[in-house]
Amino acid sequence: LIVLVPLRTWRTPRPAESTAEAIQVREHRTGANQRARLGLSDGSIVELGANSRIRVPQRFSAAVREIELEGLAFFEISHEPNRPFVIHAGNATTRVLGTKFAVEAYLPDHEVRVAVTEGRVTLAPKISNGAAPALITPGQFGLVSKDGIARVVRDSREFDRLIGWKDGRREYTDVPLAEVLSDLERWYGQTI
Repeated sequence: LIVLVPLRTWRTPRPAESTAEAIQVREHRTGANQRARLGLSDGSIVELGANSRIRVPQRFSAAVREIELEGLAFFEISHEPNRPFVIHAGNATTRVLGTKFAVEAYLPDHEVRVAVTEGRVTLAPKISNGAAPALITPGQFGLVSKDGIARVVRDSREFDRLIGWKDGRREYTDVPLAEVLSDLERWYGQTI
């Protein structure tokens, strides 16, 4: 008995040792006509646009830095080659090592848009369709459509719209009026 009890105790996994420490997640939200600037534990900076929500762990894991986004945000990601930064937004996943870019994924649009100002990112549908992810470089705009197709779009007007909000600009060129009104309602919290 003296030998069996210590042996059984030694072989039985302890809950703290057998499972990873519970990861605490912080959620940040902005309302209509609000913006927020957040510093992350890895030194990265996130600027949230109006009516947006982001879920970020208190500390990132050693292998990957992952967050969830609903809405609009501009990211300045610290460069860590061995630890990619992954953003889950809508029906898309954006993966980067260190760069500056904007992501827009408002519900119920079901389209995810990414505009890169510095560095490179890959954009892929959340559910893989076998296609290679779209590689987006500075000055380019990428899109994951409602049907889950990722592609690079050469449209400087859309790029300017995705980046311009940081400077307080809302610009629309050749955009259907319904989309403009929906965007303005979301930003200013007023029914038009």
